[in-house]
Amino acid sequence: MKHSIFTNTIRVCSILFLLLGMINTSALAAQDAPPTPGPTPEPTAEPTLAPQPDPALDAVEPTSLPAATGGEITVRGADFESGFKVRLEGLGLLDTTFVNSSYLKAAIPPGSNPGTYPVIIVPNTGAAFGGNVSVTLTGSQSASEPSLMITQYEPDPDQPRPGDTFRIIFYVFNAGSAAARDTFISFGSGAFIPVGQTTHPLGEIAPGATTSIEIKFRVPSAAAGGVQSLPVSLNAKDASGKLYAWDHSVSVEVFQPTPTPPVDSTTTGARLVIVSSRSAPEVVQPGMKFELFLSIRNMGTRPAYNILLHPDSASGVMLSGGRNNLVINNIPAGQQVEISVPMVANSTVKAGTMAVQFTLEHGNPPETNTQAVGINFESNLSTQPRLILAGYESDPEVIRPGVPVTLTLLLTNVGGGDADGVTLTLGGKDGAGLKPFSPVNSSNVKFTPFIPAGETSEISFTLLPDGSAEARIYNLSVDLSYSDPFGTALTDTQVISLMVQKPPLLEIGFYEPLYPMPMGMPIRLPIQIINLASDRANLLNMEVTSDAMTIENGTTFVGRLESGGYFSMDAMGYADQPGMLEVTVTVKYLDGFNQTQAVTQTLQVEVMEAEPMPMEGEIGPDGMPITPEGEMPTEGPQGGLLNTLLRIVKGLLGLGS
Repeated sequence: MKHSIFTNTIRVCSILFLLLGMINTSALAAQDAPPTPGPTPEPTAEPTLAPQPDPALDAVEPTSLPAATGGEITVRGADFESGFKVRLEGLGLLDTTFVNSSYLKAAIPPGSNPGTYPVIIVPNTGAAFGGNVSVTLTGSQSASEPSLMITQYEPDPDQPRPGDTFRIIFYVFNAGSAAARDTFISFGSGAFIPVGQTTHPLGEIAPGATTSIEIKFRVPSAAAGGVQSLPVSLNAKDASGKLYAWDHSVSVEVFQPTPTPPVDSTTTGARLVIVSSRSAPEVVQPGMKFELFLSIRNMGTRPAYNILLHPDSASGVMLSGGRNNLVINNIPAGQQVEISVPMVANSTVKAGTMAVQFTLEHGNPPETNTQAVGINFESNLSTQPRLILAGYESDPEVIRPGVPVTLTLLLTNVGGGDADGVTLTLGGKDGAGLKPFSPVNSSNVKFTPFIPAGETSEISFTLLPDGSAEARIYNLSVDLSYSDPFGTALTDTQVISLMVQKPPLLEIGFYEPLYPMPMGMPIRLPIQIINLASDRANLLNMEVTSDAMTIENGTTFVGRLESGGYFSMDAMGYADQPGMLEVTVTVKYLDGFNQTQAVTQTLQVEVMEAEPMPMEGEIGPDGMPITPEGEMPTEGPQGGLLNTLLRIVKGLLGLGS
């Protein structure tokens, strides 16, 4: 029995050891065998990020600054980022400082044109936003100042090499309304060295005229490749000798050969480089669409995929069609592709070569790098309107207090594009600068749909000078608001001068009745002038003249005549013809500008035919015979007391002796 139990126990243990050996063998075989293929797991979806809130523009402080001095403004909003730029529509980008996500600070340069400018925020990526708030630059711009600018420049060759000598042709345009005299162009210390003198005369440049000059420069041997700037200063005087200065900067691209990247055995990623670029057209016009052709090379060791290209919108150049990014096909390692990028330039882009920053993004997680591409822009003056007051006239020519006057303004477009939606405001928006004039039958604002380039438009106002207006010169501001063909708002303020004269209010006439007189008899002319005005009149002299009469004692000095005062003189006239004869009275006086003026008045005098002399043998009115001398006899039967009395009566009546 014991032997049987022991034997069975040994058998059970043997079976257990055998089973354990089989299990270990299967496990080792399973480790050495290849994995059994199975279904590919589904990729895990990336979590969707919650949309970020859009940045917003709320307000700007202050809302008004003097145009002559400029100043700093604070822009308030939400979700601002570092790199955001502030732009005044119609003025351009401003130097911007990022304060925090709610505030930006921007500096408005001095000497800007007065006007109201909408505030635009230009983000790092995406479309610009804003325009709901604006800044007003106050002040006025003289209507007779020169304004010089470089509208175009042509480097030859386009890309000079370090150590080379090249030339630049500068085109200088006078956009002001006065001639620029004793004009000079000079160059500051920049990347290029002028060959010869640094200052060159340009002579006199008339308003709207362009002059050109060719200057040679040398590129320093140690100059770095890429776009380099050259400071340019323009100086001129106006007719009064006042000195003006304008500072500009032009850019020239120095040739930079594409370096061969060093072989880095540790580099295993893609690296994208813009190796060349060209635009169509070669010189881009601001405000127009154009094509930019970029050659992009992958200098890494792996393919580049998920490639995105986007320009820096702060430069004023952006993708057309409202897009923010351009998708590019994958680029294998060591390969190069050329892509066409449809773009549009803002109408405010300045002339010259601009270095536009492009960002290339690829891979996942994305890798980015930023590179500069030079684009040549021509002056936007070829498409931008420029309105100036070419002249103005009044009807009547002499403006008097209380007398309506028609003021006609001649507005000429001296620019290269049509001026659309022209609004002309006389005396400021509130009309405060219009005094002592008041508009009649219309407001102080006139609208013209458009003024073509090179054309002149007449705009008229009917004004009523105040009756108490003083005799002096009044300056009236003329505010112009219009847009160019691309919708960019433009503003300008010019000044006109109106001279109000205040002649004396005189009554000129005879101070007693003047009865008809026979021809040949002396005629006394009792003339009197009365000052009806409330002011004293500074009279010089009074003169009596006539084309039909001979005048004696016809000139006399008058002097100052107080209000309500009068002055009389008696002139003598001799007429040699009958009828209603005219006598002209001229009173000279000093006006408010110490200039001699005159007031004239025409008076009428009636002259009768002279009675014919009696012939010998004729009978007089008393029935008595008349002697050959034309007298009745004093003796004889016809004489006597009755005849004597009759002669006395006729003598008293002036009918005889």
